[in-house]
Amino acid sequence: FELLSKSPFRDDVRVKLIRTLAENGGLNGMVIGQAIDCHFENRNLEIQRVEFLHKHKTGKLIASALQMGAIISGRADLEKRLYDFGLSLGLLFQIQDDILDAVESEEEAGKPTGNDGDKNSFVTLLGLEDAVAEADKLAQKVESEIDSFPLELQNELNSILEKFIYRHKK
Repeated sequence: FELLSKSPFRDDVRVKLIRTLAENGGLNGMVIGQAIDCHFENRNLEIQRVEFLHKHKTGKLIASALQMGAIISGRADLEKRLYDFGLSLGLLFQIQDDILDAVESEEEAGKPTGNDGDKNSFVTLLGLEDAVAEADKLAQKVESEIDSFPLELQNELNSILEKFIYRHKK
């Protein structure tokens, strides 16, 4: 927030950026997702609630970052589309993270793995095979969404995301 408040953008742009980050990082975004995740860590949730918590905990931060890019570049026509794309991307990232936690060693992942046994992970709730199928389906949706953007944006998103969209398939 401090960096945004000191950014060189016009006042109206700075306010919109700060509001976007506050809305998505605050109580109706990352905070509620994290609270749900912590509160229900040792209790099973339905898959729809797990999707809700991860869309809020991870997805809304990614979505807001993409939306802020549209705000900064003056592309109001892309704000909602990039935001929605970010929600899909955030959920894909989380499903992949759960898969990698189950199948990779700590050396491969570059972080501790095998920690999700008591958590509401997609692998715990769906099983590995169905979690991979869900990741595949969401990866295809993400690719389709990328293809719907203007060509220059498609190229940028593809160059950034190409190694991540199917990272669960190593």
